[in-house]
Amino acid sequence: MKNTLSNTPTKIFKSVCTSNVYPRLPMALCLVLCMLGLGLSVNASGTTTTITTFDAPGAGTAAGQGTIAFAINLSGAIAGFTRDANNARHGFLRAPDGTFTIFDDPNAGSCSASCGNIGNGQGTRAFAINPSGQIVGSYTDNIGRCHGYVRAASGTFTQIDAPDAGAGPFPQGTFPSNITPMGINPAGAIIGFYVDASSVQHGFVRAPNGIITEFDPTGSVFTDPNAINAVGAITGFYFDANFVGHGFLRATDGTITSFDAPGATVCFTASCGLPMAPSPHMMLRARAQGQARAPYLKATTPRGRSRDNSSTETS
Repeated sequence: MKNTLSNTPTKIFKSVCTSNVYPRLPMALCLVLCMLGLGLSVNASGTTTTITTFDAPGAGTAAGQGTIAFAINLSGAIAGFTRDANNARHGFLRAPDGTFTIFDDPNAGSCSASCGNIGNGQGTRAFAINPSGQIVGSYTDNIGRCHGYVRAASGTFTQIDAPDAGAGPFPQGTFPSNITPMGINPAGAIIGFYVDASSVQHGFVRAPNGIITEFDPTGSVFTDPNAINAVGAITGFYFDANFVGHGFLRATDGTITSFDAPGATVCFTASCGLPMAPSPHMMLRARAQGQARAPYLKATTPRGRSRDNSSTETS
């Protein structure tokens, strides 16, 4: 573990406070600058903050490796994952006192490169943590299949597989809270997406009792839930058959309302530097490579367009 304070301000302000470069500089300002030199910053409200960097034990040090923190709860516990020297993934929990717990789902694979038909990038990824310390994420097993998990505060794992998730290699599988720290709420309800046997992406919500409900907004060919709040409302985005993006809100009763921000448009032309419109498979591959969720999307839909789909699904 490494805890460091930035020393860049020190280099900038050391001579100001210790020499006669500015002999008439007010003492109060000098003290402020010296505080900055100690790694502290003063914001507009007059409070100070510190930045602590850290590296989880076992994290690799080469390009593309290291420590990737994703989520923090109200007590200050942080969840994320590492890429080790072999590029295998491992989950971590950093307690508020700075101690680390490194964990792997018991069924996670360990092959990270040159895995042949099995597929590279195996291991455990952690994306979200709730106030009670439950951690949610996904793992890739030793035959390249992708599954979700929830890790209890006690350290026990429960596997999560959406009923209609494909059983083939990536991009098929179940991905709770993928690349979002808002994937589990205080009650333990979990959101995410799954990819079916036809490599089409759909949304799901897993209730605290383990029941999984799959859902898609009307007209969606690619559904991506991003957050769930304390009462169970879910928001995210989806693409329609023309690959136009829309936001959605799923109420606790299952009703889905789609919406479009005023002034949103789409651009899939050469003038935008895009040779072609993306496909769902391209989006999934981009996600796997750690790129943005919608790397080809400039914006969505004409101004002022909105609608209530009023679609409801059952468990």
